Amino acid sequence: MIIRTLIVDDEPLARSRLRRLLGDIDLIDVIGEAADGKEAISLVESLSPNLIFMDIQMPKLTGIEAADTIMQLFFDDPPAIIFCTAYDQYAIEAFKVNASDYLLKPVSSEDLSQAIKRACQISQLRRPEQMDEANFLPIKHLNYIENRPMNEVLYFRSEGKYVVAGLLNEEEIVIDSTLKELEEKYFHSIIRVHRNSLVCKNKLKRMVREETADYVELIGCTRQFVVSRRMLNEVKKCFV
Repeated sequence: MIIRTLIVDDEPLARSRLRRLLGDIDLIDVIGEAADGKEAISLVESLSPNLIFMDIQMPKLTGIEAADTIMQLFFDDPPAIIFCTAYDQYAIEAFKVNASDYLLKPVSSEDLSQAIKRACQISQLRRPEQMDEANFLPIKHLNYIENRPMNEVLYFRSEGKYVVAGLLNEEEIVIDSTLKELEEKYFHSIIRVHRNSLVCKNKLKRMVREETADYVELIGCTRQFVVSRRMLNEVKKCFV
């Protein structure tokens, strides 16, 4: 699904930079830009975006005020709103108007990618057919394809040129997908803990800190998974 995206910021350079970063992210289609909160509301009504990147300190209407109005106007199926701001003191207000994320400028490509994945859990970005597909893992056998329920999956890990799915009862099966493809398809239920491994969020048991590294342990699994420093903060959020 193409994600129809609106950029709202009173600084032209900030809008230009964000548009450029979003241009490198698959499925994002920037359909418009607004320079203040009032213009944002007008464009939401005319363009029907399903994702908005919103600054906070703007003339006429602040981003918080604009978001509150948008949520009231489209309460049945509101767009996901990600705040991008230079100020950290408005986070509580932002989440009171149901923001899906709060990013501090300057925003990196990695920040955007992670925020978009989280935003895809908001109503307009979840489609029944996508969710149905994401509930099963297709596994190719010699002469047939089997759909295994995702609740039987514990983890995915790279093994040389192959990717292995770890299932219940310590079963491991080689699958015909890359870790990147799996991460994109099952973003709502899995998290990357290391460049060579993904784990299912609902199977996370505990995080263990040792002198040499951090690890996660999974329910029903004897294997430990190293957590990279880059992913440590994201993984910690799963235990909050």
